[in-house]
This record gives sequence, structure tokens and C-alpha cells, in this order.
Amino acid sequence: MKKELSIKKRNKKDLDRPNKLLLTFSDKEYAMLCEHLNKHRIQNKSRWARETILSILWKKLEDNYPSLFDDIEMRQ
Repeated sequence: MKKELSIKKRNKKDLDRPNKLLLTFSDKEYAMLCEHLNKHRIQNKSRWARETILSILWKKLEDNYPSLFDDIEMRQ
């Protein structure tokens, strides 16, 4: 039996991204970025940049999330 994947239908509102961000790079930075994208066969630059930036922000948010105890108290 084939397992059917359940795919949630997304609203158009969920997919809209009306806010834009413009980035500028030096020639060396841009060459390094292009080399990375080509090496990893990344075609959608916008998606890659968005996921990369947001993953870093989520990681920092998790690391800085307030806790009941200090690091020193947690290690004991």
C-alpha cells in the first residue's frame, strides 16, 4: 500500500512576503557567496538567505531565552 502524504493547504496570505530587504556586498564577498551557492547547487537565493538569517536569529533567541536559574546554578 502506498502511503499518501498529507499536505496542508496554505493560504495565499501565508505565502505573501511584502517586505523587502536589500543587501550589498563587496566584490570579494559576492564572489564567495556565488561560489558557495554554486558549490551547493542552491538556485533560490532569496529562500536560502531568508532561511539562513532566520535560523541564526532563532538560535540566538533560544540561547538568550530567560530561565529560572543562572548557568552556574544549572551546572551544579
